Amino acid sequence: MAKKEGGLQVGGSTIPDLPVLRIESGMHLTSIKRGSVDAKNRFLVTGSDDKTVRVWNLNDGSLIKTIRPPAGTGNEGKIFSVAISPDAKKIACGGWTNHSGWSTDIYIFDRRTGNLLSRIKELPNVTHDLAWSKNGSMLAASFGGACGVKIFSGSGYSLLFEDRDYAGDSHSVDFDDNGRLLSSSFDGSLRIYQTGDGAFKMTHRSKVTGGSQPVFARFSPDSERVAVGFNDTNKVQILYGKNLNHQFFPDTGKAEGGNFFTVAWSNDGSMLYAAGMHQVDGVHPVLIWPKSGGGKVASVPVAQNTVLGIFPLNDRGFAFVSHEPSFGRFSEQNHELFVKKPAIAEHRGNLENFLVSEDGQELQFGYEFGGASSARFSLKDFRLANESSKNGLLAPVRQAENFEVSGWKNSITAKLNDNLLKLDPSELSRSLAIAPDRKSFLLGADWNLRCITNKGAWQVGWSVPSHGPAWSVNISGDGKLGIAAFSDGTIRWYAIENGKELLALFPHRDGKRWIAWTPSGYYVASPGADDLIGWQINNGYDQSPDFYPASCFKKYFERPDIVSAVLKTLDEEKAVKLSNSASKTAVEKFSIKELLPPVVEINHPLEGAVISASLIKIKFSVKRPTGEPIKSIAVLGDGRTLVKLAGKSLSGNMEKHAMEIIVPKGTSRLSVIAKNSNLASAPASVNIAWRNLSDKKVNLHTLAIGLSAYENIEQGADSAAGDAEAVAKALAMHEGRYYSSVKYKLLKDKEATKHKILEELQKIGDTAEPIDRAIIYLSGLGKTDGEGRHYFLPYNADMEETKTTFLPFSEIKHIAKKLACQTIVMLDICRQDDEDSKDFRFGLDRAIKELSSTDTGAVIIASGADSKTSQDASALSPFAEALADCLKPVDGEKKMVSVDSLTDYIWKNVSESTDGRQIPITARPKTVPNFRVL
Repeated sequence: MAKKEGGLQVGGSTIPDLPVLRIESGMHLTSIKRGSVDAKNRFLVTGSDDKTVRVWNLNDGSLIKTIRPPAGTGNEGKIFSVAISPDAKKIACGGWTNHSGWSTDIYIFDRRTGNLLSRIKELPNVTHDLAWSKNGSMLAASFGGACGVKIFSGSGYSLLFEDRDYAGDSHSVDFDDNGRLLSSSFDGSLRIYQTGDGAFKMTHRSKVTGGSQPVFARFSPDSERVAVGFNDTNKVQILYGKNLNHQFFPDTGKAEGGNFFTVAWSNDGSMLYAAGMHQVDGVHPVLIWPKSGGGKVASVPVAQNTVLGIFPLNDRGFAFVSHEPSFGRFSEQNHELFVKKPAIAEHRGNLENFLVSEDGQELQFGYEFGGASSARFSLKDFRLANESSKNGLLAPVRQAENFEVSGWKNSITAKLNDNLLKLDPSELSRSLAIAPDRKSFLLGADWNLRCITNKGAWQVGWSVPSHGPAWSVNISGDGKLGIAAFSDGTIRWYAIENGKELLALFPHRDGKRWIAWTPSGYYVASPGADDLIGWQINNGYDQSPDFYPASCFKKYFERPDIVSAVLKTLDEEKAVKLSNSASKTAVEKFSIKELLPPVVEINHPLEGAVISASLIKIKFSVKRPTGEPIKSIAVLGDGRTLVKLAGKSLSGNMEKHAMEIIVPKGTSRLSVIAKNSNLASAPASVNIAWRNLSDKKVNLHTLAIGLSAYENIEQGADSAAGDAEAVAKALAMHEGRYYSSVKYKLLKDKEATKHKILEELQKIGDTAEPIDRAIIYLSGLGKTDGEGRHYFLPYNADMEETKTTFLPFSEIKHIAKKLACQTIVMLDICRQDDEDSKDFRFGLDRAIKELSSTDTGAVIIASGADSKTSQDASALSPFAEALADCLKPVDGEKKMVSVDSLTDYIWKNVSESTDGRQIPITARPKTVPNFRVL
């Protein structure tokens, strides 16, 4: 393999081997182009324009694995087609992959490990669809650019057959049980191929009459019928499977507009499904006909955008994927079992309420279409709040006295003073903002963000590639910054003078997490959010890329000072120098490739393995990208360290390692973390299940602490003692329900000395079993010192004796790490009156990040750094009230609450009850599963 500058050369093509920052939200960022389900309906595999393939648990929609094909700049790496083999062992994917001229590749991945097994090279065009034969012995592909179809061996991937005599794109291929292949083409024809005399040949070709652009064509399970959906009409056509003669058009009822280009049959052939661009009141349905398409149609609304795939399931339900992007599963009765919604903010339609401040440091946007669910973000104190106050914010200017920009809204004919503005072919302009001095304007479009300036004559001052359509743009009141909101959910700041990107913000759609970063990767993030971005490094076209979450480089790249300075200096390099100078540290420029941490892969047990004994063998491999020796390896169970290896036991290259470990009964997630002398790897994790857990009794250990009064401090947190009592009582009521026993201790005011708090924490450590749960609730005052360390103030806290009377969060973390059971730490803490709000918030954020680190094993739920307890001591704080309400059992109802559902409830209720002034902070480490709380 020959090395080239900035890339690896393979077969005449190059792919960048430089680190590329990618967003990782846990969900696709853009359109899910294709999906595929295995024969046993265990997995749903999805492929997207965001250059990832994802494997989902079809039972609950949880993410099992993210597969990253080799990806370059621009379109290279976009996935248009995926297919999982019937036995679920392999995943084929294609699209705009290894693009060189019109040559592309199909990648074959191991579903379990995500490793790249093979690639089918030098294909004639982008791959639109892939299909495995029912026994997995063959793989078929259809291509764009009138390049037809190919059939490959399902093992060595040698070419068995091809037909390039097509006059249009081919968008679907489908095998029947007899090994016949059906294809569709925009030349208006369907074709059937089958083997004869040991070779494939076309046996039937037929022009369809329902439209001129057939997209999906699917055999019925008995091969007696073929269903066809169209791009250019809203008809669905049924043909005879033997000869492709027309049979009938199913009745679509009152459906008007759009189309139904994706079709499917139920696994017994009794029901026909169709969907596409057709919508009703803004929602896209799946149409379902009984009697194999001959009955009365039913409409099941499923998505907010075009439905791109329907997958009938063995239980007579179905799954779907959409352009939204979203996917979901419905039951036989068409009841929603789950729908996974986008993780990105939807900036479309928000032209008027995309607001910025005079200096560009604050902005308002919406999480939903049209600017709904408004949020305000401030770089001055790194605060994201769900509020829609327009105070101090400016709307985009779109009119000027000396010129006119017209026809710019969703158009290819944007004009400046009646002269067409030059866009790329087929590119639509989407958004407009005029500078305060009326001498320039920003034009957001599908593929580029342009600044048009008047320097004696109007001209393009600069143009930069966009991150998908630029749905909204604005310019700061001082005219220095251009801000754009893109279809990938990001908001980005640019220097108006030269078009340099300065900063990016990704606010997760959950409203809780966000991260902001510079082009070089210096970042600041809310607690638990520094894995929302990461670095992808390609390893050529024959190996899977590596991906490193930003959290791996925390000690080098978590730099809020640089992020804060970059919009003031309008240059990242200057911001770095200024920040380093202010901190009086000489910090060198870091090279990601020189810093790379180890990469760990667990080879055994497999994901979802069922175990019955505590003694198990774990096998894993450790890759060392920089060649640096491994200094330590930790094996964790549900975030708690089970085994730690160091020293002589780590001699050798650690490419393969096996060891026996004792896994506490009830553990549901195993993780391995490797460290070199510099950095720790991202945790490699697998979920496991226990056989016969019903004989184990689960106990709850609760310590509730509330301080409304202090011995040496006049200020108190008025409702804190009552808050702690209310939470403790709500938890105590679960004895004899989910928990065999609830062992709780309530410490209020005088009882809550530092010594007593530590003593009670130690008791939990001494008595809690691994299968138990521990909930620690702290309500009172907190303080941050000059070095950013955060403390909880016990009853006997003395400002003159901070070291001996304050309770540092580092000590709470130390104790939490020793607890054998799954632990939740709940913090309802407000600051002292003399505490600076910004310093307190940063200190608490830092404390939460330390508490929720991967090796602590604790889930953190905090009321929010701006929290205030109720001024009425008889009332509960918003946080405690929401907690008590969620935790309190309801007679006659079986209450089942998980960590994630608890945090969602708290976040939603506290945010709403305080009108967005108080935003709870939650953090669950990746090494900790979403365990049951009640």
